[in-house]
Amino acid sequence: MQQVSELVSELVTTLNLIRNLLYQSPEAKSVAMTSDLSGVLERLWSTCLLHKPLMTASLKLLCVFTAQQNKARLSMVTGGGKGKCVWASSHSNNNSLLHKVLRLAVQGVALLGKRQRRKQPLALMASASGGSGVRATTEGVSLVFSLLSNC
Repeated sequence: MQQVSELVSELVTTLNLIRNLLYQSPEAKSVAMTSDLSGVLERLWSTCLLHKPLMTASLKLLCVFTAQQNKARLSMVTGGGKGKCVWASSHSNNNSLLHKVLRLAVQGVALLGKRQRRKQPLALMASASGGSGVRATTEGVSLVFSLLSNC
């Protein structure tokens, strides 16, 4: 378990470094798109659902990556840098990175509504596995909506 924690911590640091490199750099964003950053994050998504710091780092990276970059936004729908629209594929089942982010947003808002009705302390975005795993704060929902406002 300690080894997994160390690997997640290292991955979070790497994602934060990439985010800093991409900040306000169209050239770096172009290289990241060519390197299929969206595809990499899409493959990491299930792991992100289990680790709050990793999810937060991924969402922050996606916010910076898609800011003022139409091709980066499109790569969230086309399944990375492959250039083929996910919805055109018969195997996709609407499973692009953008769809995954949208599902996360819907789950977060639904959980927020339940907690507000029960007057419970605010904790949002249970994982897709039914509540075990990640529980994020309002920061997670805020990041998702910041990302969606870029798209």
